[in-house]
Amino acid sequence: DAAGEAFDKVARLLALGSPGGPVIDKLSSFGDSSAVDFGHIKMKGNLLDFSFSGIKTAVLYLVRGGELAAEAEERRAWRKTVQRPSLDDLRKQCSQATLDLVASFQYAVVHDLVERTLAAAEDARVDNIFVSGGVACNSLLRRHFADRGRGFQVFFPSLSLSTDNAAMIAAAGYYKLLAGERAGISLAP
Repeated sequence: DAAGEAFDKVARLLALGSPGGPVIDKLSSFGDSSAVDFGHIKMKGNLLDFSFSGIKTAVLYLVRGGELAAEAEERRAWRKTVQRPSLDDLRKQCSQATLDLVASFQYAVVHDLVERTLAAAEDARVDNIFVSGGVACNSLLRRHFADRGRGFQVFFPSLSLSTDNAAMIAAAGYYKLLAGERAGISLAP
């Protein structure tokens, strides 16, 4: 599972709203990112690949059948009565345990994204890293790359261009075009 998909599914599980990335990013500032230790995200095969299905499942197991599940159901019912809740309204509907969970989840995902990306960049001996996609809006991700960039130049599109994968696809297409790769008209989407 991609990082953005994991953010969306965790937000949906906790009835925080959609899209999940922005709401988790904002609510995380009220939680303790060390409250839940998700450990190191493990991957089979290529250690530089990403998958967040395990952490998403770990959140599900932490929530299922407990107080957090009951709280999420209450929040789901409350959300049906409010068209556009403010961040402060939503925060008031969250226990400290929920805020700590989303902060810890965000930290684990961001930490893994940054560490694997930096390891891949070192392995490939590149000097520049371009971070794109919706998760590129995440404030913690941007701070971690700024703090731990280890000599790499790290580039982010503007926030307005980081709302979906369009910038990432355009960047990948640009480099394929420079390399002379072309696809015929019969290329499937």
